[in-house]
Amino acid sequence: MNRYSTLIISLGLLPFNVNAGWYGALNLGINAVNVEKNLTYPIGDPFATSENFHSGYTNFHGQLAAGYGFLLTNQIGLNIEGNADLFTGEAEHTIKNWFFSEPVQTEEKLKYGFSLFALPEYHYNEYVRFFAGPGVSWSKFAISYENTAGNVGVTGHFDEWLTGWALKAGVANQLTPCTESFYLPVYSIRQCHLD
Repeated sequence: MNRYSTLIISLGLLPFNVNAGWYGALNLGINAVNVEKNLTYPIGDPFATSENFHSGYTNFHGQLAAGYGFLLTNQIGLNIEGNADLFTGEAEHTIKNWFFSEPVQTEEKLKYGFSLFALPEYHYNEYVRFFAGPGVSWSKFAISYENTAGNVGVTGHFDEWLTGWALKAGVANQLTPCTESFYLPVYSIRQCHLD
């Protein structure tokens, strides 16, 4: 008998009373994006131009969630949840005197993303539960630079996948046996480096 079969049979013999089930959700809300940048051009030039700046925006955020929940005791549970995110809005910024006294216009935005969470939960009573847990988040970040001197400098369009950690916490209130309302702020940090 191979090791995998032995492991599966051994796990099946453990006394483990668990109520489990699938769930799905549609979450609508607002997202705030803060972008911090350090740009240098031309790279390696002793007289390079550099610019540090922050920009950001706030706009609509839609999320589809699906998960599998385990109720370990009457009050303690664990959810494994996957999310698909859609973001709207964009940040715009002008860098003045970028190259030969020409400004550069930048537009940047999160387009869409995915995340995976492990969410321990506490059932306060039959109708209210609290949950919080860590996760990993992947998001597509689009950057567009325009209007440099003769298309010299940082003109271009980039799409980069950003990977980072996230924290999801919230309160769920049961409205009917199959419907809940949520309050859930999600905080995530993602970082990338473009050359």
